[in-house]
Amino acid sequence: KQPKKNHPNMANKEIELPQSGTSPSDYQSPPSLQGSSQPHKRTERQDSFWLAIIFQLLSSLCVVVTFTCVKISNTTNHIPNAQIMVIRSSVTTIASLALAKFYGVSFSVTKEESKALSARATFGLINIACQTYGIQHLNLAVSTTLLNTGPIFGVVFGVLFLGEKFSRIQVAALGSTFMGVVLIAMPCLLFLMPCDGDQAWNFYLCLPLLAGIARACTRVTVRTCKNLHWVIPVFFGGFPVVVVVGTYMLIFGAYTSLDLKAFLTIVMSGVAGTASHIFMVRATQVSEIGLSMPLSYISVILMFFVDTVIFDFDARANQILGAVIIFFGILCLAYAKYRQSLAKKKKTQEASKTQADQILNYTPVAIRD
Repeated sequence: KQPKKNHPNMANKEIELPQSGTSPSDYQSPPSLQGSSQPHKRTERQDSFWLAIIFQLLSSLCVVVTFTCVKISNTTNHIPNAQIMVIRSSVTTIASLALAKFYGVSFSVTKEESKALSARATFGLINIACQTYGIQHLNLAVSTTLLNTGPIFGVVFGVLFLGEKFSRIQVAALGSTFMGVVLIAMPCLLFLMPCDGDQAWNFYLCLPLLAGIARACTRVTVRTCKNLHWVIPVFFGGFPVVVVVGTYMLIFGAYTSLDLKAFLTIVMSGVAGTASHIFMVRATQVSEIGLSMPLSYISVILMFFVDTVIFDFDARANQILGAVIIFFGILCLAYAKYRQSLAKKKKTQEASKTQADQILNYTPVAIRD
């Protein structure tokens, strides 16, 4: 093949094609292409700002459906929490196995990935247990608000363990968003709003807070395994709950007979929870925790509205103000992260262009005058 005449390094030169009997060592590939013949076993995913927003918003909508069904099951049907968790997680486990079969996903992982998935399973179990018991004994809006203190810890863990960067604008926006959370939860914290059916408010207020910390740890482990297929973290979010809580339920008899309506309500919460799991994993895999977790605050506003309409939650002025502050805080966080992603994309493009110029300017060994 004759090179272009106008190329500075290839003018008036011919490329010597391999002849029979020629040793492969006579031809040397460019340094940037050496050692790349073996494909990587994992999919190298690139971060995507808009995909993260779409996935996280869908996850927040599914969370609202899940918590609403769990609240109905607890208050109306008086179903034990262990039974609710087992049915929900069974739906997640069955769905993840079916999806793994459909996509041909293998569950073989490396030693480092197995450690991260084990931690994901542990923190996922703590998360679902604390949020289920918290929803039973607290108002839906208050429990969801306290649960969504997780982004504060998620951002801190992302900086400490994943090396993520956080600008001053993001810190200010995150702080204002947290103040909105405090405004919404303030009546319960100041004894103005007793917990539903139980006076042990100090214990049950700690449950959604603990669930928020566990959720932040779960995001870190999922981000660590971002190159795995998304079905695998979803499976490890459901199967361990079925084994551990199911064993507890059978030993202590923490179950009751269900009618069709109650069973379908729990199954619906399991389907919505599975969808929320999938969208959460996908959002974490395609973006930094500093973007995906603060976007989950949108579920606070949605749950505030649902609790007011369905469960006759008496909203106060400070709680409405808190919801507005959360909304604008999310906008500021998203805008700051969008600018950061544009700068990172521009830097990557410049590096790729420099590498391409080096390859084009490379003169092979087997070129003769």
